[in-house]
Amino acid sequence: MYREQQLILKDYHSVVLSPLISGHYVLTGYINGKKGRFILDTGASNTCVDVELADYFSLSPEVTDEKGTGAGNNDIDLMLANDVRIRLGNRYFYDRHIALLDMSHINNALVKFDIEKVHGVIGADILHFAQSIIHYGMNRLYLHKPF
Repeated sequence: MYREQQLILKDYHSVVLSPLISGHYVLTGYINGKKGRFILDTGASNTCVDVELADYFSLSPEVTDEKGTGAGNNDIDLMLANDVRIRLGNRYFYDRHIALLDMSHINNALVKFDIEKVHGVIGADILHFAQSIIHYGMNRLYLHKPF
């Protein structure tokens, strides 16, 4: 608990991480005020949302020529949404961009473990920006207050 108090004094805020049987962590977050369930993925370069949920999250995707890659699935068609507001715990991230892609391969893999589908992935872009610290023993993600 002592380390957590040190982080709080340095203006970090903790977000609860729920471990999954698959070895992933999931957390609750909000995109443009809409609640979602997200996998925490330190290896994902960008935060992304399932393209099927663009309307739910009030996103305006723009088609790009870019291709994304992911575990077990290469050359994923990618769209981008700009000016997105993300909230994790009490930390807000404004004017962010996120990728929109078909996440059926991820959700199909989770279903094999009897895990509820996710809406997206919180990636390294947010984690880096928020100077994040993951405490695996306490199942917590610590986010620094953005400037």
